[in-house]
Amino acid sequence: MTTPNPYAQPYPPVIPAVPPPAPRRTTRLFLGLAVGLVIGGGGVGAVWAFGGGDEGVGAASDARGACRALDTFEPPDLEHMKKGDKGPGIQLNRLGAATALAQAASDGDAGYRPLYKSLQRTMGLYSQFGRLDKEAGAELEKSRKLCADI
Repeated sequence: MTTPNPYAQPYPPVIPAVPPPAPRRTTRLFLGLAVGLVIGGGGVGAVWAFGGGDEGVGAASDARGACRALDTFEPPDLEHMKKGDKGPGIQLNRLGAATALAQAASDGDAGYRPLYKSLQRTMGLYSQFGRLDKEAGAELEKSRKLCADI
C-alpha cells in the first residue's frame, strides 16, 4: 500500500461566483445633468449673441435674458411626439439657457437668487424625468411669476 502525499490536494478550492454590481442610476442622472448644463451653456451663448446688445450688462440684464429664454420654453407634449422629434431637446436647451442666465444674475445680485433657485429645481426635475411633473410645474409657475416682477 502506498502512503498518500500530504501536500497533494485532490480538488481545487471552490470560489463562489459574485454577480457584477447593478448599474447605478446616479451615474445616468449626473451624466444627464452635465449634458443639460453643457447644452444650456450653448443656449446662453445664443441668447447673448442674438438677444440684442442695447440693454447693457450686469445682473439686471442677465435676469431679463433669463426671463426672455423662459418665455420661449414650452414643455413638449410627450404623448403626441414622433420618433426623432427634437422638441424635448430644444426645450431643455431653452430651460438650460434661462437657468444659466439666472445664475449669472444671482451671482451679480443676490436679489435674483430666488429666480435662479426656482429655475435650477425646474431644470433638475425636467432633465431627470424628461417631463414636468406636478412639482416641476409648480416651480415653473413660480419662476414665471418671479419673471413678471422683473
